[in-house]
Amino acid sequence: MPVLLCACLLWTAGCSVKKTLTTLPDDRTEGVFQKAVIHGFDADRDVAEAIPSAATLCENAAFEELLQIGFFPMIVKASSLASVREPATVIVKVRLTYRDAISHSRTKAKTGTQNIVAEVRLIDAANGKAFHSEFVPARGVRSSSLPGNPAELGKMIARHICQVVQNQ
Repeated sequence: MPVLLCACLLWTAGCSVKKTLTTLPDDRTEGVFQKAVIHGFDADRDVAEAIPSAATLCENAAFEELLQIGFFPMIVKASSLASVREPATVIVKVRLTYRDAISHSRTKAKTGTQNIVAEVRLIDAANGKAFHSEFVPARGVRSSSLPGNPAELGKMIARHICQVVQNQ
């Protein structure tokens, strides 16, 4: 009798697990990318001198926002600058710079973060090729809260990443 009861319980548990795994309500887990690898954000010399913690603040905010959004089933920070060759993985590389550095016009003042832009590069880890490169400006970010601006830009970067990957 106990053997029959155990067998029935195991059969029931096996059926319920199988049913749970095959009927996931979240369609995003069937997307192209299942993992995001965030490389350490970089800042050009001018940004690093004006706001030494800008890259770190921006990176941490982007990472936290990606976790909160929940678009990727797995998000990790890269432990080295070496490329990761994994299927269904997107590599995120970001470089902070001033908008006027892009247009090669050095007449604008480089103070605050209102002119900071982030060059966001997304790379398919399976083949090592970049499929997206775009400058994301710190628009709508008030310059009165200087320490918060890189963090707000980081959140915007995270939303941008999700939008681009979703449209792939």
